[in-house]
Amino acid sequence: MPIESFKRLYHARHIDPEAPYDFLAYFEFNEADAPDFRKMVSELRDIRTNPEWLYVDFEYEIWMKKVSTLTKPDP
Repeated sequence: MPIESFKRLYHARHIDPEAPYDFLAYFEFNEADAPDFRKMVSELRDIRTNPEWLYVDFEYEIWMKKVSTLTKPDP
């Protein structure tokens, strides 16, 4: 499942030491790869194959779509 993506992982102590989370992960990928990305994330959350997920107390998931704001100038 090849997904071309861009990922950054931030530790909360560099964002806000009082934040209620440990890490913030940010991904960018082509919209066409969204189904494969969702599948990959669900596999990572499967405690049968990834028991470390048992230590996750809560998570946030926010999906956004990049929209171009560039417009051609009027002649």
